[in-house]
Amino acid sequence: MPPPIGGLFLDQGAVDAITGGPFLIDHDQKLQAQAGVLWDVGATGLWIGASLRYDSGLVTDASPDELLADPDNAFAAPFVVVHTGGDLDPNRIKERTIASFSAGFDLSRYHVPLTIQADLLNAFDRQGVYNIESVFGGTHVIPPRTLAVRARYSFGRKS
Repeated sequence: MPPPIGGLFLDQGAVDAITGGPFLIDHDQKLQAQAGVLWDVGATGLWIGASLRYDSGLVTDASPDELLADPDNAFAAPFVVVHTGGDLDPNRIKERTIASFSAGFDLSRYHVPLTIQADLLNAFDRQGVYNIESVFGGTHVIPPRTLAVRARYSFGRKS
């Protein structure tokens, strides 16, 4: 195989998987929904927001038994919902709902070019994976509860 020059980079195992016959479309998901609310607290510069995301679960050709036998992927076994495993009823990743909350203060209303924001991501610390051993994307784990704080100062900004 010549060295890749650009575009999609696949190793030989991935090339064999996609040229060897039918394979699962790894982005097939029955339902995904996302909602958000934002409350701007009058003219104070304070705002509060929340978001909720539901995923019914992507398809996977991985089985819990195969994952348990692989030390690198054994952690993902509890997140596979076993179906018949056939072409029309493949195994799926366990469904999940993730909630996140944010609050911020925009001081530009007070002629200070500073914004401060705090985000609580995955607020209820739901564990899970988005996908497992995907041909095109690998394995993606849902990050644990995370608190992120940031400040943004705008130099030269006229308030």
